[in-house]
Amino acid sequence: MRKKFSPFIWSLFVLFFASCSNSSNESNNRYQIPTSTEKLREKGVPFINNLEASHVDTALLQNPDRGFRGETYITLGSGVAYPSGSKDGLEELRKEIELYKDEGVRIIQAYVYLSEFYKKDIPQEAFEQLTQFFQIAADNNTRLLLRFAYDYSTSNKTGAKTKQIISHLDQIDQWIQTNNELFHQTVYATQLGIIGLWGEGHGESRPIDKAQVVPKFFEVIPEDIFVQVRLPDFLEYIPEDQFYRVSFHDDFLVGVDHDWGMIPRDHEQFQDLLIMNKHALSDGEMPWGRDTTISPMEPLLILEQIVYYSLTSLSIKHNYQEDDGGNHPYVLERAKSIALSETYLQENNIPYNPMMLENGEIDLFTYLQYHLGYNLVAGNFEEHNGTGSFRVHNFGLATPHEFTPEIQVNGEVIPQQYSSEELMSQASTQFTFPYTKGDTVTLSVTHRRVPELSIKLANSLPYDGGVTVIKGE
Repeated sequence: MRKKFSPFIWSLFVLFFASCSNSSNESNNRYQIPTSTEKLREKGVPFINNLEASHVDTALLQNPDRGFRGETYITLGSGVAYPSGSKDGLEELRKEIELYKDEGVRIIQAYVYLSEFYKKDIPQEAFEQLTQFFQIAADNNTRLLLRFAYDYSTSNKTGAKTKQIISHLDQIDQWIQTNNELFHQTVYATQLGIIGLWGEGHGESRPIDKAQVVPKFFEVIPEDIFVQVRLPDFLEYIPEDQFYRVSFHDDFLVGVDHDWGMIPRDHEQFQDLLIMNKHALSDGEMPWGRDTTISPMEPLLILEQIVYYSLTSLSIKHNYQEDDGGNHPYVLERAKSIALSETYLQENNIPYNPMMLENGEIDLFTYLQYHLGYNLVAGNFEEHNGTGSFRVHNFGLATPHEFTPEIQVNGEVIPQQYSSEELMSQASTQFTFPYTKGDTVTLSVTHRRVPELSIKLANSLPYDGGVTVIKGE
């Protein structure tokens, strides 16, 4: 059983989304997963389909920062992909971008291995490789879930000591500052990484002073980018003022409690962990399909974990079609033949877009394709005495954390009070504006760091250049 992390009562606020939670701190014990106050959201408002809600539409799979993700690696220095292999890291990224295009994958988890420099500073040529890697992703409209790592096997002791890690982080800091626009354009979120096997925070080959390394990582990664943590134990080392951007990635989703996963569901702070994930971008993955640690894995139990973790992204790479090993066909392949009925979804409080059901059901694979992260639909249009309004409903599993809506009427921006908390899973928010029949009303939902990224609603309304025409021409 993984050790229990120590308690801490603190104030949680979501800096960019105007949602606050206030509590006192009278304890000498500093760290606990934060608890939540009432959210700024409206649940239970019935959806009224009077704005041409669409059924399953493959164009929605192009929506950014959500859905299935791929995975690849680059080892700085030699430029190979995985440290013990011989494949070219840049070429493997190109292949990975193409591999799951039909499934709608637009996020790639990128392991950047620093193994070859565990005893020395990173040379400029290696950072040029990293710039090339990022530029390939940017040129292909692909977002990266970024993780730095050293150790990759128990037999190769490639973990750096604390002093060298700090030096590397200073170098990475300088590289980020030099490539700030490219970094923001490309990075979907970061993972703490750095420590332990594959950057998962366990099995490190050399002693590391986490009290130095973890805060340093948060200094280096720009403060407007989310950081995902593998193990709750690491909360002890995260500066209090950084908790607003922390969530968890569970890299061993097997449908049941397991020592290699997160804390068990009966842990006293499990619900608090789930609250943290609701407030930030979160990720997960199953073990490789050929793994027989839990055999066979039950897809519906995996779905249960995905739902309560509020996942915005999930690895398609690990348990789909990677090879023909044991347990084949793998979980996500099997998911295509598992029907989720509307009754099942309702009884298990699983968010779903009712318009995406066919004959009252949807297969599990398609469900995940369209419901990981956000699934936004406009409806409930009303007009009365010179005022118009409509609601945007979120039928997805997670909040559109980094996106901001803008309403225009006849080309004039109409200011709105809005917090992304209002569009948490199964919630809706209302937009109100002056309106006379014949006016053109538009909605754009754009990324706060990368305005070129926008969300297409699950509506058949005109949509072009990131702008949805709600009413008019």
